[in-house]
Amino acid sequence: MRASKEQPAPSRTTAFRFEIYKDRSGSFHFRFLAAGGEVVFSSEAFQSKTEALKAIESIRANADRAAISDVAA
Repeated sequence: MRASKEQPAPSRTTAFRFEIYKDRSGSFHFRFLAAGGEVVFSSEAFQSKTEALKAIESIRANADRAAISDVAA
């Protein structure tokens, strides 16, 4: 899938979803939302919507291989 392609709106049964938004300064961000709409995490600022979409695609492609580092004392 190309990063610039728009995704359909999530259905009410979708447990988790990414949401892209534009801030007041014109930068793009995304947040990852849980089923109830709670923000799980949010991104840094991106200059373009395409860059934000590429970051989302990278997370989708690589998250299952990411190591977990427990640095809690």
